[in-house]
Amino acid sequence: MTNNYRSVLAKFAALNPELPVSWIPATGWIVTFAETISATALLLGFRTRMFALLSGLLLLAFAFGMTVGTGIKSALNASVFSASAGGLFASNCARLFIELGCIRKRVLMKKLFNLLLGMVLMSGTAAHAFAQDISNDERKARATDKAQNERTNISMSNREKNINVMLTLFNAVEQHDEQQQLELYQPNVEFHWPPSLYGGSRPGFDETWLALQPTARERRMTPRVVAASEDEVVVLYHQRGISPTGERFDGEVLGLYQLRGGKLARAQMFYFDTVAVASFLARAITPSLQRRVQKVLSQLKSLPNERRRSVERGFGKLQMMPPRQRPQLTDSDAFKRDFSEDERDLIKRMLNLNASYDGGAQSAPD
Repeated sequence: MTNNYRSVLAKFAALNPELPVSWIPATGWIVTFAETISATALLLGFRTRMFALLSGLLLLAFAFGMTVGTGIKSALNASVFSASAGGLFASNCARLFIELGCIRKRVLMKKLFNLLLGMVLMSGTAAHAFAQDISNDERKARATDKAQNERTNISMSNREKNINVMLTLFNAVEQHDEQQQLELYQPNVEFHWPPSLYGGSRPGFDETWLALQPTARERRMTPRVVAASEDEVVVLYHQRGISPTGERFDGEVLGLYQLRGGKLARAQMFYFDTVAVASFLARAITPSLQRRVQKVLSQLKSLPNERRRSVERGFGKLQMMPPRQRPQLTDSDAFKRDFSEDERDLIKRMLNLNASYDGGAQSAPD
């Protein structure tokens, strides 16, 4: 069955909603056969009254089907009632038609001409109908492709936007830019870390790693997006640190991030080796180091929000600089204007939390 005839049957089903679906193919073929026989017989002048009546009834049934299936307006637009009336009228006007047995030689050529003309008209009408169906199918296909492309473009746009949001967030975390982070967080954002590493009786993430990342080498996370959708991004990044004794740690973490409205709504982090992380932290964070961290954080949290964020940004900027270049910034007039003496002292103590490794940090590549 061709696609064109399938579309014919689909229209036939729409015009006859009262028929069971299983009847549609057989009924469609029967009606098509009856229409073809009636048209041929009328063109040949064979039993014109009977086939005119059959054509009128078929057209009347078609008109009622259009009225029920698509509304009276479509039936009136197609003039199906008028055509049905013409067929029924012709069936009652015997003198207008000549039966095949009464054909005479003088009308033979006229009949043949009428037959050929009718066949040409039928062929033209059928060709036009098929061309219209093909055109409609192509139009529908183009519309479908356009809609799919638009959905794909929207989906791609959302994915790219989510990826950019996450990469911007990673950069803000590296720079200690809390203001940038807050702008890209949903108000009720959730963070889920391995409970064996942070939270509860243990220090939180920021408190844990603050003293273990004295330079950009340790602070950089090297994020790499491995998957993204319209509302989720998966990022593989590195958690790095160095203890005051010089022991380095570099572990991989897989983060699953859910975004809503272009902002982070939920973050779930999966460490590849939580045992190795916990072992490193147990050796690196001594009680004295933890006390120093808590004292510095306590002073930091006592600042007004705006000043606290400014101090964190200044600390992050210095942290990402090579240690030898930091005095150029801290001794500058601009730095002294931006931060009070107490704030500059706080930033210095934050940078010196890993003081036992100060000599190694100076020589560490950034």
